[in-house]
Amino acid sequence: MILYLDEELYQIENEIEMARHREKFDLEPKLAVRVADLTRHFLKHEPDIVHFSGHGSKSSSLIFLNNQRKKQSIPPSALAELFKILSKKVKCVVLNACWSEEQGKAIAKHVDNVIGMSREIEDEAAISFAKGFYRGLLDGRTISESFDFGIVQMGLMGVPSQEVPQLISKNDKTKKFRFID
Repeated sequence: MILYLDEELYQIENEIEMARHREKFDLEPKLAVRVADLTRHFLKHEPDIVHFSGHGSKSSSLIFLNNQRKKQSIPPSALAELFKILSKKVKCVVLNACWSEEQGKAIAKHVDNVIGMSREIEDEAAISFAKGFYRGLLDGRTISESFDFGIVQMGLMGVPSQEVPQLISKNDKTKKFRFID
């Protein structure tokens, strides 16, 4: 399946550019990230939000490339251990990939808010969700409200959500977290 990752990145960049609080967000896109480079990127950038766009498998693994440019699955437990180390800084993880809900649940043991997809999601739906979600965050909305904006954006674009995106939060307090005061 072809993914339009460049379009998703364009839409997120556009939302930042048009936002009233754009100076409070710094986007550091990393394309074609190799498994071996994951920890280096996290240590260098110390993100508050991690957004993964790519492929996921029915076994809830995220698919990356290894150094030989071959597909490598990362199971939920391995990525969860990485986010356990990063949990003091990372406040939200968006897994905009098919079948990523279980991966999200594993990460949510350590990170306050995680968004995962309950099953396969088409590119148009994933992009619409991301656009609405970041539009909400950039307007100063809570994680929960921003998630709802993502769902609404899917509907406005004529893309049914069919409850594919899932917000997994530790509690109601973490759902109410805002990146902009």
